[in-house]
Amino acid sequence: MNKFEFTKELIKKAGEKLTDFYLREREISEKKDEFDLVTQFDLEMQKFIVESILEQYPKDSIFAEESGMDKLKDLENKNLWIIDPIDGTINFIHRIPFFAISIAYYENGEPKFGFVLNPITRELFSAQRGEGAYLNGRKIKVTENADLKKSILLFGISNFDKMDLLNKFNKKVRRMRLFGAAALHTSYIAAGYCDAFIVRNIHLWDIAAGYLILKEAGGILTDWNNNEISPFETKQLLFSNGKVTSEVVKIINGQGD
Repeated sequence: MNKFEFTKELIKKAGEKLTDFYLREREISEKKDEFDLVTQFDLEMQKFIVESILEQYPKDSIFAEESGMDKLKDLENKNLWIIDPIDGTINFIHRIPFFAISIAYYENGEPKFGFVLNPITRELFSAQRGEGAYLNGRKIKVTENADLKKSILLFGISNFDKMDLLNKFNKKVRRMRLFGAAALHTSYIAAGYCDAFIVRNIHLWDIAAGYLILKEAGGILTDWNNNEISPFETKQLLFSNGKVTSEVVKIINGQGD
């Protein structure tokens, strides 16, 4: 079994565990701060995923959200796994069924494959470099929509800390949504559900898999000045179908009508 197939089976098993955690009665046993929670379930999920990987590939490096494994110094490692055990922990805690497990595999700083799974809706997004993007085995692609007024934009803004940005798009797009799970946001753009995702100060583990899924589906990642960037640059990001990018950038920078 190659690494891609191994990871596909692993994320499915992890999804079953996370679904069980979601359905059971539970309390938060740990937290980072009032707004950025980490639970015993994040830690248990990460432990399961990491141990499963290292059992098969003991010489590989792990970059994961909880416990600071391998830090940024190993990002250029030849064999690097980037893991978010629960993307959307706040949703998970409050029983909002919009959260995901994200697992990506990079070699020499380049993505080789990625998986994003919402275990509740059973949406499994996947991509291998150069082989397209898929949702539950069906090939997906971004929308061809170039009309901003017909677009749905997603935002990754915690506690509305950038209300002026949201206001810039008021009445310029069909709808704006803040679902609270970046890995799913990027995957939804890839699947053609929405047209663009605007976010800032994101973590690599949130988008490492979704970036490749989006790219293989025909989408692009730019900064807020329309420069194509890599997922390692996590300050100001715009994931899109590529057709609405220019108009979105203009509005972000106050140049829209």
